[in-house]
Amino acid sequence: MSAAPPVAIGLPVYNGAEYLDEAMASLCAQDFADLRIVVSDNASTDATPAILAAWAARDSRIELHRQRENLGMIGNFAFVRQAAEARWFMLAAHDDRWSPNFVSALHAAATRMPGCLLAVPQVVKTTIDGAEDLRFAVPASLLAARGLARRMALLRWAQSGWIYGLVEREALLRAQEPTERFGHAWGNEFVTLLPFLLDGRVAASNDATYYQRQTPLSEARYKPRTLADQKRLYRDFLREALRLLGESGLPAAQRAALLPSLLGYAGRHAWKLRRLVASSLGLRRP
Repeated sequence: MSAAPPVAIGLPVYNGAEYLDEAMASLCAQDFADLRIVVSDNASTDATPAILAAWAARDSRIELHRQRENLGMIGNFAFVRQAAEARWFMLAAHDDRWSPNFVSALHAAATRMPGCLLAVPQVVKTTIDGAEDLRFAVPASLLAARGLARRMALLRWAQSGWIYGLVEREALLRAQEPTERFGHAWGNEFVTLLPFLLDGRVAASNDATYYQRQTPLSEARYKPRTLADQKRLYRDFLREALRLLGESGLPAAQRAALLPSLLGYAGRHAWKLRRLVASSLGLRRP
């Protein structure tokens, strides 16, 4: 393995013992050989350290970090992004799985597109026990679209699982600033994705499959509960989205044409706008 492999996987984890062994097995089974797996244990208090130590002992590609103090979710994600020194970076979640060709298929898609910044997979959402629930293949219409139509299609079809695709690391580091300004754990993946979607240089491969386990952990930890918190989340998301559109470098006419798509993106992925309006009118509980 070279000193600086072309691909680095970053796995931030906190108290993830229940599914971690399965995730590590899936990552270590990737058929793209020249990669590094950077793991940051965010001061876990369960069996996570022991599980990671066992995997690091059997696979030399694993670089293990144990934080002395909890950095928070965003801080731990930022740590693995900084530590994973490679041209291409892949974020991994401790409770998910990947097809064995995941990295190789996305790397091939990325290298086929000149100037590519992000390559995204099809996303399969699974139940808590790992059974397939919903499948979101990348639509053929998106793959065929170009220019402004491609940007609109990316905003329309974006999945949270795309943040776990293969991304050009330097571009991802630049995208940290809007994510940190946004400051919310809930919805932060869609803020991080937005500069790439507006840029348009996003490749895709339905040969790569990401199995995204749906568990109640993120919702329990990060979902805003009160109407005031939900409004604040939506306001901050929309403000950051409009800022990124303004900073995109696109001509004014294209920015104006993208505005409805951007508003739809915020209304789907920050907080469902229809739910926010209904709660504000007292038609439903927050």
